[in-house]
Amino acid sequence: MDTVEPVSGVLVAGAMGLLLAFLVGLQLRRRAAARAAASGDDPVDAWLADRRFVVHARRRGRWVTLRRGEDGSDLPWFAVTYEGTGELAALVGTGAHPPPHTPYLLTGDRAPPPLPEESELEAGARRVQVHFDRSPLKADRLLASLTNQSDTPIRVIWFGAWTGYGDLARFDTVTGHPFDAVQFRAWYAVPEAEGWVAPGETVEDPLHHGGGLWVWAFETPTGESFVVGGRPPPIRALRGR
Repeated sequence: MDTVEPVSGVLVAGAMGLLLAFLVGLQLRRRAAARAAASGDDPVDAWLADRRFVVHARRRGRWVTLRRGEDGSDLPWFAVTYEGTGELAALVGTGAHPPPHTPYLLTGDRAPPPLPEESELEAGARRVQVHFDRSPLKADRLLASLTNQSDTPIRVIWFGAWTGYGDLARFDTVTGHPFDAVQFRAWYAVPEAEGWVAPGETVEDPLHHGGGLWVWAFETPTGESFVVGGRPPPIRALRGR
């Protein structure tokens, strides 16, 4: 009888510890879900489902890369990078920060191009449809969609934005340079290895941000080039849609 009571006490203590761990984990998951709902950002599984992204988080004091289908509901925050370039795509959750040595944006060496003429943009609009909508992933971003309306494959050479109008317009990207074809393939998840967008195909960037006149420069397999433009609406104008 003297040995039964200590063993029972150990078993009870162990059961209480497991119950406490379960309750703490449940609370953490609820807090993470509440933060995601309050911010308008989708939880980690939505990011894992999109193959253009890689999700990183801290667990037990070290950085880990989450696998597709892995449960990340316990994560208070996580960082997202692009599979194709390694650039930082998003930070989700309070206190989120990127893994060491993660580039914010890759900077190309192409000089800022001249502002396209309206006639060039009008001609391009007949070949590519540009559409903006609410992002399915982040409340402070837009979904930019480009649809090839022509009868030939096309691919992006560069893209970027201008702010201002007329003589006051200036090329205005974070890096000061146009974004390149590699970034376009990564950000827009172009499935074709060399970046070709087939006739009728739509490619999308769910993390578009920045206003002004956005311009995408395309080329065809024969070497013909053209530009298409679009002005994103204010995010607040899309709320409730």
